[in-house]
Amino acid sequence: LILYFATFISMPVFCVLGIAKRNRSQLFWTLMGGVTALNLMFAALLIYFYISFLNTGETFLLLGFPAPTAMMMFGCWGSAFLFTVIFIWKFDTFIFTPEDEAAVEALVKAREQQSAEA
Repeated sequence: LILYFATFISMPVFCVLGIAKRNRSQLFWTLMGGVTALNLMFAALLIYFYISFLNTGETFLLLGFPAPTAMMMFGCWGSAFLFTVIFIWKFDTFIFTPEDEAAVEALVKAREQQSAEA
């Protein structure tokens, strides 16, 4: 369980570390906080369902799987997939902004000019 929680806590931390400070807007923090809260909620449900199973020896089926398994497959990993969706959806806002693209183009142009002079 320690590794499990370390994984779901480290994901948003690594997402934050990978974003330039100038791109960490209110929307960014809201999305990261929302997905992290969703992950922790599903993790709590997973633990609750598993402890319930250990105490009673019975569980119920959720989406065709025992409840703890369904929480892991569809809840925890499904909500972690939202980090990927946010990365794709907001790539040009958080990761590689139009300003970054212009800076890279200027560097390439300067490098080409430097190569042409040599």
